[in-house]
Amino acid sequence: MVYTSTHPLMAADGRTLQLFYQGQSCSHHGGYCVDGGKNKNTQPAVGLATLRPMGWVSMSHSGGGSGSVTTTALAAVPKLKVNFAARPGGSVEVTLLDAATGAAARRSAPLTGDELEAEVVWHGGAEGAMGAGGVRIEFVLTGDVELYSYLVG
Repeated sequence: MVYTSTHPLMAADGRTLQLFYQGQSCSHHGGYCVDGGKNKNTQPAVGLATLRPMGWVSMSHSGGGSGSVTTTALAAVPKLKVNFAARPGGSVEVTLLDAATGAAARRSAPLTGDELEAEVVWHGGAEGAMGAGGVRIEFVLTGDVELYSYLVG
């Protein structure tokens, strides 16, 4: 059985969530124990889990290149921030696609490293392009990369 605290703590560096937890080898009501006995030794322990903010699920890739396109057409993408981890040789590239035609409206510079809120820099301008029918966002992962989340606005 495992119990967790109700409020994770943001570490001083702002890059990790910390969550204290307590566990034991028997059930809460003293029933079945992992070792098959009845409350002989509950073996309690306390631990600290360290998690990446907004990084519990990812789109992962290792190898050549793969991508994903959002299904929602946005009217504009004034700013885009990405939470990702790219190992050496890996990168994330973002393309804004015209929602009506699928044509590339704006491409980003490759993002490398391990960032929680990397601001996407567009080739040829500071703001993402807008198509008459809106835009979709395409993420292309190259190498060993995990894309956790993105934020538009």
